[in-house]
Amino acid sequence: RISGLAHGEYTLRIKGQNAEGQWSEDELRVPLIVVTPVVSRWWFSMLLVFVLLGIVYLFFRIRTQEIKKSKDALEKTVEERTRQLNVSLAEKEILIREIHHRVNNNLQVISGLLELEEKNSTDETLTIRMAEGRNRLRSIALIHQNLYKNKNVAFIEINSFLEGLFRQVKEVFKTDGKPVEISSRVPEMELDIETAVPLGLILNELMTNSFKYAFKAVGEGKIQISMEVLEAGKYELIYKDNGPGLPPNYDPKESQSMGMMLIFDLIRQIGGYVNYEFEAGSKFSLVFTNNKYRKQSD
Repeated sequence: RISGLAHGEYTLRIKGQNAEGQWSEDELRVPLIVVTPVVSRWWFSMLLVFVLLGIVYLFFRIRTQEIKKSKDALEKTVEERTRQLNVSLAEKEILIREIHHRVNNNLQVISGLLELEEKNSTDETLTIRMAEGRNRLRSIALIHQNLYKNKNVAFIEINSFLEGLFRQVKEVFKTDGKPVEISSRVPEMELDIETAVPLGLILNELMTNSFKYAFKAVGEGKIQISMEVLEAGKYELIYKDNGPGLPPNYDPKESQSMGMMLIFDLIRQIGGYVNYEFEAGSKFSLVFTNNKYRKQSD
């Protein structure tokens, strides 16, 4: 079984035996060398390792190049799509700004027409109604004017809007030299236009009522506005003046006046409610939500 020997050097010793059973004294020594197979030699193992490493390296090299080509192609596609999207967004922004500008101009035209009719009217009640309607239009126009100037055409900054609205209402309702001051504690925040328009109209009505009724009985008119975030997308705005307040047993929710009906109708549009109480003057608490919150609730 020479073929079953492990590789190495051997000596095959052979003796002869005659018919009588005697062994010869001499023996034949045949040297055997079982050669180490190629696959078992160290250099073959090293060569095999290098070949395998080379195959792995080539595989990863080719795969890396393929991935790089795919990545470059994807980046070019993304860059092109991004460029097209930016162009589209820029065109859309220009269009929206133009729409806000035209809406503002149209509202100003209508307001101007109402002002002309107001000057020519001899009916005092009708004149007051026209002034109030014109002020409502101007509050909406003020929002669109701010949006046209703002970088973000979908949101309006509340603080600047409140200042502009106060100046606007104060200009319409003359106070005969009586000082009227406004103080606000409103954090820097933005509201979407779907929420800002109804809220602006509500504040316009509250300020109008303060100028028309509350400040007649006081030496100096004061308005306080504060606002806080109750939770994500939900806000509370508190409006106060230092007037005598609403008449006793007067329920604003049951009021038939256009201003109060408008306030309660608008607050429902922005998913909120109004509470009134007397606290050294009229105090209205407005709880409302933004457009995103309302969509999630729906």
